[in-house]
Amino acid sequence: MVYSMNQVWLKCIAKAVKYANDRGWTVLFKPKAINMADGDTKTVTINSNQAPRRRFYLLLHELGHLVLFERSDYYEVYRKHYSNHYTLKYKIGVIEEEIDAWNAGENLALRHGWNLDPWFDVVRASRLNTYMLWCTDNPDYVEREKNSAKAVKVVMPAKPIESNATHPNTLATENQT
Repeated sequence: MVYSMNQVWLKCIAKAVKYANDRGWTVLFKPKAINMADGDTKTVTINSNQAPRRRFYLLLHELGHLVLFERSDYYEVYRKHYSNHYTLKYKIGVIEEEIDAWNAGENLALRHGWNLDPWFDVVRASRLNTYMLWCTDNPDYVEREKNSAKAVKVVMPAKPIESNATHPNTLATENQT
């Protein structure tokens, strides 16, 4: 049987959702939603107004956060600068976590044989660029985010998530149109 590319990406999405569900997470697709992984509610939310390939890449990225949340050293590695959200150290820490989440999502896809193509890196770079603009207080960030339905938010779990699973130290993901 011959599948359209959209069907291929939708199958990848279904496999990624199953991966999350198997770990006790819920994945929601909502129009105009902020893409996010909420560690407290174990919920991933993805903007459903995206093309399937981009939706899949964004989902991979958010699943990368899930993998990071399950690390026993998550708090020491990623929350050490979270006491003051206005410092450059905090912003750099967020960027480090975002890069690791992208790498973790990419590793998930590779480990499970889910499709990736060069567009993955285009989406990853685009989303990371947004964080770089935010980190440097660039005025382009404010204007860009004001006009974007593709914002990303991560809510760290209040407590470490217990897991018996072994996860890689690096991770990755992002969107496409």
